[in-house]
Amino acid sequence: MWSQWLGSLLFITVCLTSSLAQQPKTAAPARDPLALQILQQAVGAVGGLQAIDAVQTFSASGRVTVYRTEEGTEGEIVMKGRGLQEFRVDTHLDGIDEWWFIAKGGGFRKQADGKIRPLIYQEVANIRSFCLPWVQIAQAIRDSEVDVSFLGTATREKRPTLGIRIYAARTHVGPGGIGAKLLEKDFYIDSQTFQLVSVDDFSYPMDRIADGIRRRVVFSDYRAVQGTLFPFAISEQVGHRQRLMAIHLNEVQINASVNNHDFEP
Repeated sequence: MWSQWLGSLLFITVCLTSSLAQQPKTAAPARDPLALQILQQAVGAVGGLQAIDAVQTFSASGRVTVYRTEEGTEGEIVMKGRGLQEFRVDTHLDGIDEWWFIAKGGGFRKQADGKIRPLIYQEVANIRSFCLPWVQIAQAIRDSEVDVSFLGTATREKRPTLGIRIYAARTHVGPGGIGAKLLEKDFYIDSQTFQLVSVDDFSYPMDRIADGIRRRVVFSDYRAVQGTLFPFAISEQVGHRQRLMAIHLNEVQINASVNNHDFEP
């Protein structure tokens, strides 16, 4: 399970590769006023657009539990991000070091056996749900070409939420194709605090790259960090609440020094 799923892991916004054949737009973007208002409140809950724009880089470290078994395997994790398209994760579990990074629409992974391979575009796209999702929310507010619709009320993590669907591009590989599912994400926002509770999308493990499975990334334990709120707890589950991974951060630094070599194979 670990080898199939871990490459689809974790934190920043990227574009799909050119292998996604595009089609012309057929209709104007859907921009629901109520959905946009809710997104505005979600942005305000983490400090506002100015605070989000001020986050140029970040570095975070803590503990990660990967659920190879029901009990899980615990280890260390370090995450780094810069801008909108560069993000890196390093883990150390059972004496084995692995890393993943995305940059400029692509990415690479060092596996447990020491081999380095490129990430497929499904893996790259999935990382967006982990990486500072309020950056995606801010982009959806500003970009008139992004579809934004209200899904209604729902319960997520035993909390009342408001569901917002964000479709990040107007073109994709055929109606209902892989490209469409990768570009569509459902954001569930607490109806009282307007903090982001979860992002729902589709994940594509290596043995199912043409057949996605529903995935949920959950954010909690928000703490103030240099003018913005940052989730210190992040977890991932697929299907019928099958746990994959849980992160508990100990330290987050905003606008930390990030090395260019972090985003090179």
